Amino acid sequence: MRYLFPSLIVLVLILLCSAEGNVFAQSADELRQKISEREATVKALEAEITAYQNEIVKTSKDISSISSAVKTIDTTIKKLDTERRVTETKISASELRLKELSLSITATGNKIANNRIALRETLQIVNETDDESLIEIGLANDSYSNAWTDAVSLLEFSDTIRDVVTDQKAAKEYLENTREQVIAEQSKLKAYTSKLADQKKIAAAARSEKNTLLSQTKSKDSSYRKLMADRIVKRDAVDQELLQYEADLRVILDRSAFPSAQKGILRWPLSRIVVSQGFGNTVFSRTAAGSAVYNGQGHNGVDFDASIGTPVRAARDGIIRGVGDTDVTCMSASYGKWILIEHPNGLSTLYAHLSLQKVSEGDKVTTGGIIGYSGNTGYSTGPHLHFTLYATQGMQITSMKSRVVGCGTYRVPRAALNSYLNPLQYLPQL
Repeated sequence: MRYLFPSLIVLVLILLCSAEGNVFAQSADELRQKISEREATVKALEAEITAYQNEIVKTSKDISSISSAVKTIDTTIKKLDTERRVTETKISASELRLKELSLSITATGNKIANNRIALRETLQIVNETDDESLIEIGLANDSYSNAWTDAVSLLEFSDTIRDVVTDQKAAKEYLENTREQVIAEQSKLKAYTSKLADQKKIAAAARSEKNTLLSQTKSKDSSYRKLMADRIVKRDAVDQELLQYEADLRVILDRSAFPSAQKGILRWPLSRIVVSQGFGNTVFSRTAAGSAVYNGQGHNGVDFDASIGTPVRAARDGIIRGVGDTDVTCMSASYGKWILIEHPNGLSTLYAHLSLQKVSEGDKVTTGGIIGYSGNTGYSTGPHLHFTLYATQGMQITSMKSRVVGCGTYRVPRAALNSYLNPLQYLPQL
């Protein structure tokens, strides 16, 4: 019986680990239930966001009255607030996951410690029985029955040793994997927290826009129409003088200094791609409104549908060469809030009509990194992202005093007309 008793010690220790595991399982189940509730909340809120977006599309088509303009802004604010609630819920779910992982790490750590104790007991028994064979065990007993019992106990004990060692190895691997999950979840939580702060700023800007519009128009349709008409006149005049500046630029491009057109050289700047206007001589550029803006030169980039607050990502590694806001110079003209990235391969990309910029000049960015959020600033017929691609050698960021009454000095990217490239020829296949 001297072999059976130590085996029982080891088995008791294992049972203690199992009991602690049961407590962890109960706590983990409770956390998973809460996480599941958060995920259901996110799903319901996302359905609300879709409904708000559909309403925005409908109301934004009517730009003839102040009431429709305010309604569009109000719906946009509701959508932004709901998106903020989604992020808050995801933060809560992420915190619960971290708590669950923390409990798992603690339980696994305790299990490893208890297994270590069991192994130490095991080694002590092994040392005591190291020189005894099964035959010697049989001779040491008075009866065959006792010898058989001791031999079985020793064999069971050996199996227990093997099980504890195997379990210890599995527990250590699980602990390492769980720690990696913690790092990933912490990174996700950090991104959610940053996004939440951005969403609050974007919603605050939308509320400010509404207050400014109401203040400027005194809630009167006549005042609103006059304000819009004045903006259109200034917009067209500003774009004409900027286009004239570009038409006067003369650059002989070194074609070897940048890559020729090839799909996939750039990444999509948005996670969901819907092209609302292509590059060059587009249908819109040939309309009365478009020809007034583009002066027969066509659209100098690509427009993507994107509601206000959609994350905008760098199309390739590079350095932020410019960050600006033309609305400061002249409201609702040109690019609004814009960002320019210079890439190391001789190309540069412009992201315009943003609601929020997250980078500063001189910052290094990586492909896919969030640099800002889409919006409706500058000359924009609705929320979208304007994306322009340049041959860097023919592009420059210039400061130019506008001759348009009421406008000041512009600081915007300008390029010789032959330096504009078709982004869709460098982006992945749709």
